[in-house]
Amino acid sequence: MKFKTLASLALCGAFGMGFVLSGCSFDTELVYPDYPLATNDSESWEQWQDYDPTNITIDWYVDYSSFSWESEASLVSDIIEDKTGIRINFMTPVSDSSDMLNTLIAGNELPDVITILANSAERVQLAEEGYIYPVNELSSRWAPRLMNRVDGEISEYFAASDGLLYGLPSHFYTTKDKEAYEAQGHALQSNGAIVARKDYLDAYVAYKQSQDPSWSDVEATTPEGFVEMCVWVKQEYGLTNTNPTVCLAPFETTNTSTGNKAINWLMEYFNVMPEDKDGNLTYQYADERFLEMMTFLNELYREHLIISGNFTTSTSQVGSYIQQGLPFVCILSPQDYAGNFKEWTLKNPDAEYVPIVLTNSDGEAPQLRSLAGSGYRFTMITGNCERPDRVIKLFDYLWSEEGQRLLYYGVEGVTYDYTEPAELFPYGTMTWTQEVRDAFNSNTHGEYGMLNSLVFLANPMFPYLTREEGYPLNNYTSYVNYNLKAALADYVYDHQALEFPLNMSDGQYGDMISLRSRLYNLWIEYIPQIVMAADADAARTVWEEALEYARLYGYQSLTSWQNEAFLAFKEKLGIGYAYPVNDPDSGYSELKVDSLFGDPSLYIEVPDDVVKQ
Repeated sequence: MKFKTLASLALCGAFGMGFVLSGCSFDTELVYPDYPLATNDSESWEQWQDYDPTNITIDWYVDYSSFSWESEASLVSDIIEDKTGIRINFMTPVSDSSDMLNTLIAGNELPDVITILANSAERVQLAEEGYIYPVNELSSRWAPRLMNRVDGEISEYFAASDGLLYGLPSHFYTTKDKEAYEAQGHALQSNGAIVARKDYLDAYVAYKQSQDPSWSDVEATTPEGFVEMCVWVKQEYGLTNTNPTVCLAPFETTNTSTGNKAINWLMEYFNVMPEDKDGNLTYQYADERFLEMMTFLNELYREHLIISGNFTTSTSQVGSYIQQGLPFVCILSPQDYAGNFKEWTLKNPDAEYVPIVLTNSDGEAPQLRSLAGSGYRFTMITGNCERPDRVIKLFDYLWSEEGQRLLYYGVEGVTYDYTEPAELFPYGTMTWTQEVRDAFNSNTHGEYGMLNSLVFLANPMFPYLTREEGYPLNNYTSYVNYNLKAALADYVYDHQALEFPLNMSDGQYGDMISLRSRLYNLWIEYIPQIVMAADADAARTVWEEALEYARLYGYQSLTSWQNEAFLAFKEKLGIGYAYPVNDPDSGYSELKVDSLFGDPSLYIEVPDDVVKQ
């Protein structure tokens, strides 16, 4: 591949605050090496040894500091190498600042494969400027069955301005698979949640009812009731100001539009409307409910329930807090800390964390987005890859049903038993062998390598659709993880209509993405200031200042431009509303909050044969 110098990307301001598709001059040309083409007569990964019997090692950069491939020396990795002739050398940064990614780009040192955030400017820029091989072209040459395996939704959603697909996403939930899951009688859980220590909750409920027998725990679901509950717990149990009574997810500069997942999830609990009553996209930061939510956080801060240290706390520190049972309440994505919650629960089963419900001051039922998403990370083959013919076969193998079974379940007859597809189980069903059940119970299953292998090229619905119980309940941690959100099922909806693709062929695209990035950074800067304001009036003043800056930046123009894509996406889906609150046929008006604890009947008991460890 020829480059004019990838450093020019950085010099043109392509990364960081935003990027521009025009105004930079690039001279790139993809070069396709002259290796034998594959035929459609057999699987592509069965056609490499005839012309190149040598195994190769590729470099794969994952722009995620916490990623580790625990399966590097395992049954799964050995089979991947045997099938594709490829061994993978993973590279990761020391932090999630994207500094290493920018350095690789600027120095023209991108490795064979990269995995980056699916919604990032870099993902689009690299594809649009010719630094990534299109999957369609590689497939047509060396993996002719691959594009038949890639759902059309994925191809259309991630299509570049030339209509081609330049990588494969993780965590993309296709309509076909979601409908199959619903047909099985299941529904996906929420993405984020508010969880609290049950022993403290029970003590508070008992105290309130001893004062007033008519008191109902639903009164603690309001912002006022929630704060009162947290203050009582802090005082009753002597929780110190050095540890958080209410622990928020870490504040970061990546992954969310607000810089904090807790803020994103609270917007859903407070019903900050992403769509107005007429079905148009809103600018949520301008909603009075957003201010109400921020004022609520400000009160928690002023009551010393949220500590200032939470604004610099790392993911590992939050996990440590949880593992010690220090917070009364955690607002985050529980699945990110499943191991920490498990460790606490093992030692303190009567003080486990359970999900709770919070509303806005009007008592409206929250609307929590489901786990279903339109891609979290995106994996691409770069123009620096010397053997794209071999790497696309690796992608083809892993994306196939055979590859998916390997990634999630291991080897048939050794780690799982397979039942052929049936009407409600399009991928068949899998059950663990006794050997693996024993390995889970003795915590030695890592030697097999399934479950944590190459999740970037795995269908997230595969383990749900291939289990009779509808959820990958493999060990004690998985049961703890499930129950951290189970009781919230009534308030969960499919959010994908609000994750609409933008029009990359629009001449305003580059400018608008740059503007969106500026606005994200604005709120990432201002949100902590609002939370830490001196009082509620001061919090409003800071919010108004931030909103005025957002107006001057041009948030109204951005929202109007995004709304065109939003309306077009809904029309394509055949829906009038993306947000159930607005849809008179959704049944939302009948949805009520009648308990702080949600619906505890939805918890799953841990079977006796699952060792709690």
